[in-house]
Amino acid sequence: MHWPAAHPFNPLTAQRLIIAAGSDRRSVEAVFDAIFAEGRDIEKPRVIDDLARTLGIADASSAVNNSAIKQRLRDNTEWAITRGVFGVPTLVIGEETFWGLDAFDMALAYLGDPQLFSDSEMQRLDRMPIGVVRRSKA
Repeated sequence: MHWPAAHPFNPLTAQRLIIAAGSDRRSVEAVFDAIFAEGRDIEKPRVIDDLARTLGIADASSAVNNSAIKQRLRDNTEWAITRGVFGVPTLVIGEETFWGLDAFDMALAYLGDPQLFSDSEMQRLDRMPIGVVRRSKA
């Protein structure tokens, strides 16, 4: 793992590139590898151009500035917001949302038994009140 020079960073151009490349595993892995394995700065046009070539996109600028691609990213973002997506990775399976790498085992268990969250204890947890709320410094 090799972190980029700055974090957080602006991911919009890279996200548009992923969409332009088909929103598949290969495109996501190429971008994530560039950022977190190679430490490349995806805010630099040269890096986006290199990634685009790797993904079979001849003109990165046209692809990431395409209005349909921009709209698709807006739509994807709105979809995620309405479903309460928070953090990476987030898995949405039916009506259930699983956040973080540590939730993978629970997601797999749910896929094996979709009734997993139907028992009384899981239902109680779903209705459990918040016990402590962090106050912001004024």
